[in-house]
Amino acid sequence: MLSKIFLGFLLIVTVGCSSVIPALKDTPLGSDGVLYFDTAGDWEYAIVKINGAERGWLHKSHSTIRLSPGDYSLTGFSRSSGYQGQYVSTLTMDIPFSIQSGKVTSLGTLAIFKNGSKNIVLPMNNENSALLFLSRFFPEISKELSKDDIQYADLIYPKSDQLDNIRQAFSLSHNFRLKSQGDYSFGELGVMASGKPGSRTFINTNTLQELKPAVQHPSIQDLYYFSKFYGDLYCYCDNEIEPLKALEGYISAEVAVAEGWMVAVNHWGAIKISTDDGSSWGAINVKLSNKYMNPLVKFHKDELFVGPITAGPNASKGKSKGVILNVNNTDVNVVGWSPHVTEKTQFYNVNGEYLFDPVNLGGRKAFLFRYDAEDQDWDEVRLPNRHCKVGSENGVIHLDCWKGNNFESRDAGRNWVEVNL
Repeated sequence: MLSKIFLGFLLIVTVGCSSVIPALKDTPLGSDGVLYFDTAGDWEYAIVKINGAERGWLHKSHSTIRLSPGDYSLTGFSRSSGYQGQYVSTLTMDIPFSIQSGKVTSLGTLAIFKNGSKNIVLPMNNENSALLFLSRFFPEISKELSKDDIQYADLIYPKSDQLDNIRQAFSLSHNFRLKSQGDYSFGELGVMASGKPGSRTFINTNTLQELKPAVQHPSIQDLYYFSKFYGDLYCYCDNEIEPLKALEGYISAEVAVAEGWMVAVNHWGAIKISTDDGSSWGAINVKLSNKYMNPLVKFHKDELFVGPITAGPNASKGKSKGVILNVNNTDVNVVGWSPHVTEKTQFYNVNGEYLFDPVNLGGRKAFLFRYDAEDQDWDEVRLPNRHCKVGSENGVIHLDCWKGNNFESRDAGRNWVEVNL
């Protein structure tokens, strides 16, 4: 039965090759246009073929390709894996589209999955993601565009009575077990039962987007999730996925959850907080950066550290700030932010002083950083041994070194005492 639904949409996998393709540059379009699409399914990284030729990249489920005006067809993906890339996988398709000067053509979201022995590539409408993605990553291009400049390829979208069957096939293809959840009809929310014991991964099969886990304080037992592009919030409570009130119009990059409150951070440095389980939200009057940024949200005991991951081209341009929230009372402490913070950074509060460990900055482990409230900066703290793992307990910093002896400091790294092995 499902095979009849997909008649005209079935696209068969074949074998191809790959090479280096330049990325889209953030410069005015002039007489050119842009192709945009995103994917849901097995393909997140690949070389993209237009009319059989390699013309761009699919990177983290998104692709933007600059083309001159004319008629084209999206004809395939290819990617390499294994040692030195000796295994090449390809996916072929034939999705026609046209490019107009100074405009963006969107193919929406391509649902990629198996139906029996066949591989399916099914274009599904997504009216918001093109302009949103371009505004984040290509501001010089997006500032030339309005919603009227986003056009959609002339694709045959399934009628509403077929969508539930299509979403069901997509979910089952990716091992999703579907459940009815409150006001949600069968097929709109899928629950994937694989993973670690007690954990679940969720997908909204209406949008085909996987929900991202929130960063949670260790005291929180329920599991919280959110949709990065749609502002939806969910709680996995009592073995059921429960929708919370959506953060309408707010695209969250990270969400943190502690006892009695939730914090959402977006890519533009804005922070919102809720103290009623997501029913209402207020803004924290701090802007983390004046440039597009990826936020770091990390708990250390009873404090939440929030700020930009500043390793990147905008590190010195964003005028970065950070905030530290007390888990117990949501008091906010605004701090200067260091350009050495990465996604691996570990934070500590040592006798009331803030420190962070960059973990492996520049390929070497040589120092910590200690916050100086007077100059709103993080001062470098040299370590007596560069081959050490850093930890903190009861106001004492421990260096667990695998070359030489260990060390301890009881004054936030100002003085070190050698500890014999």
